[in-house]
Amino acid sequence: MSGLVDEVLLVSPSYEGNHIAELVDFCHENHITFKFVPNLYQTLTKHVEIDLVSSVPVIELKRTPLDGWGKVFKRTIDIIGASVGLVVCSPLFVIIALAIKTETTGPVFISLKRVSGKNEFNLHKFRSMIAHDPDGGAESLKASLIALNERPDGPLFKIRNDPRITKVGRFIRKTRIDELPQLWNVLKGDISLVGPRPHQPDEIAHYEKHHKKVLAIKAGATGLAQISGSSDLPFDQEVAMDSFYIENWSMFMDLKIIFKTMFKMLRDHSAA
Repeated sequence: MSGLVDEVLLVSPSYEGNHIAELVDFCHENHITFKFVPNLYQTLTKHVEIDLVSSVPVIELKRTPLDGWGKVFKRTIDIIGASVGLVVCSPLFVIIALAIKTETTGPVFISLKRVSGKNEFNLHKFRSMIAHDPDGGAESLKASLIALNERPDGPLFKIRNDPRITKVGRFIRKTRIDELPQLWNVLKGDISLVGPRPHQPDEIAHYEKHHKKVLAIKAGATGLAQISGSSDLPFDQEVAMDSFYIENWSMFMDLKIIFKTMFKMLRDHSAA
């Protein structure tokens, strides 16, 4: 009989455990492929690690393939990539700094409160808006511009023609140069080169339960959502892409996103 069977597919999730063991043994002995349709619990075992506790096998469910050695490999690439990027971009940093200081008074760099994983940190960027001062500034004007928000689908705040942005700021935003100082955040370990977008604490306060999955890993200077439409994506679609990245991370995916980001900075000037 076994010569007539090439594959066995078990579709009943309630099949008794001892019978499953017998069926698997039968398939192994007769070189038959064994497949089964998983129940809800079994679908969670995509990323697992098996250990022995007093000779008893214990399975740990991993949230992402980044748990374990994946995190070490990713951090190594972050350090190398950020170091090289800072050295290569240093002449550009000087040019942008002079342009910002020539147009407006105020600091060249700004530090913005952001959240990466479970940690709050200061994200570094070139200043693209009017400087903050006691009589008003970019952040103090935000409340008066809420009605113009173009992202009503979620907790994010975005205005394409934001009146707070300077002329130099508009250029460095369109070319995404304003984000290059984030390489320093990558080097410090605040964020990774690739990951979910780092959001503001007040935005995260309005996240729904399924949105919080993007906080499972470090945020990134770029990510799958940023190369796939960035601020034009509906927020739930952005979360879906970041969730896919978290569940299916690989070094190849990171390298692909990094190269696509570089290409986007050179060719796509649609950012605002």
